[in-house]
Amino acid sequence: MSMQSQSFLWQELRDQADFDFRAGENELNRQAQILSTAIANEGKAGEKYDDYLSSLINTLGGSYRSGLTGGYSGGSSNQGGTRAK
Repeated sequence: MSMQSQSFLWQELRDQADFDFRAGENELNRQAQILSTAIANEGKAGEKYDDYLSSLINTLGGSYRSGLTGGYSGGSSNQGGTRAK
């Protein structure tokens, strides 16, 4: 393997690790924002939506995580164009 190929491979791995880290971080930030908004709006009206909010966060988190573990498809340098995790 040439040095250029090895450098390219390491860059691909760094890019994927950065993508994975940011995806997890963004999910946590979204959940924190939803909870922050709910707390700010809490009152008599907020009491009846507590269960709904919990359900919504669980649903969003589950669908987002299943999207992450479903694989990666996009424009990469590999010839197939897809890479499974």
